[in-house]
Amino acid sequence: MVAEETSVTRINGSMSERLITLRRDLHRRPELSNHELATAARIATELGALGLTEIRQIAGTGLAVDVCGDSRGPLVVVRADMDALPITEDTRLPFASETPGVMHACGHDAHSAMAVGAASLALDRPPAGTLRFVFQPAEEAEPLGGRRVVAEGALDGAIAAIALHVHPSLPTGTVGLRAGPSMASSDEFTITVTGRAGHVGWPHEAVDAIAAATAIVVELQTIVSRRTDPRTPITVHVGRIEGGSAGNVVADTVVMTGTIRALSAGARARAHELVGEVASAVAAAHGARAEAEVVSGEPPLDNHPSVIDAFAAAAATGSVRRLPQPTMNSEDFAFYTERVPAGMAWLGVGGEDAAPLHHPRFTIDEAALPIGAALLYDTACALLAAPPELDRR
Repeated sequence: MVAEETSVTRINGSMSERLITLRRDLHRRPELSNHELATAARIATELGALGLTEIRQIAGTGLAVDVCGDSRGPLVVVRADMDALPITEDTRLPFASETPGVMHACGHDAHSAMAVGAASLALDRPPAGTLRFVFQPAEEAEPLGGRRVVAEGALDGAIAAIALHVHPSLPTGTVGLRAGPSMASSDEFTITVTGRAGHVGWPHEAVDAIAAATAIVVELQTIVSRRTDPRTPITVHVGRIEGGSAGNVVADTVVMTGTIRALSAGARARAHELVGEVASAVAAAHGARAEAEVVSGEPPLDNHPSVIDAFAAAAATGSVRRLPQPTMNSEDFAFYTERVPAGMAWLGVGGEDAAPLHHPRFTIDEAALPIGAALLYDTACALLAAPPELDRR
């Protein structure tokens, strides 16, 4: 009996080796957000070798290219991110990062390679519509590439958008799926506390900005524990505090920065308000002043049920794992999910003992590359054949 040909088996040994080579080239020369010029050039070279010529620039340092089967059919966007992180690699791989202090510790090198593989499949077996491959910059840092891709109209006219994210603790090839709210928003805040400098021996003649700031840090936690519905996950985190000049001087200024994460738009908006209210009120109680600025980043990521169903249908039998809980990680693919029916699937690339994302020893099982390429292509084709139901939100 002849085994049935699948998208994975159609990525033959030669193409698999090309995807591995591409991923390793990208891994060896990582670039930070909004600086992915060499990364984009390497991907463009690979796309050109496939025969794609109308490659265009998007979002500054990103790329987009269309593979059109039936021009009368619908459009599905396939997104891969390209940027790396400011992390020093400690994998000792022969293709480890050659850029000091920069590493592909989140798998974006693999995401890009898998999208190239999906484009190869689309050229080999043209889809019943158009697949737009977006190689997006700046997922990790502002100004975020996802926001810019949407603003530039790359999703205009699309019926759906899809993406993968590698998951090191899932076995290789396992597809983790969750419909609905799946990842948190991520917003940054800065609080500046202003007091009055003075001598530590006469503290009553000064206003201690450090004392006010520490009280603000403690009170901010009541936003989570007392000011937010406990059934609505949210975090308010202060990650950096700077202030003071000497141990015997009462500090007049403290600057602290932190992050707000939420799974709902309502909780997110309320937290934005409360950070400023709490900081101002607590500072006033200490005779100081506090000003808060909140900068909005990624919104919550809400996976469309029909798109997640398409991922499930495209995945190999027995490989799907339904994820019962969302994560407080954030992803700027959420800008896509705000605009069109969209979904992101987790793809297993390791196992229980693998280093986590954003870790100096993070790596992947490269056997996942053809699996991810096939999953992207098959899911996109499933969506072209059966467009998402807009009323399933």
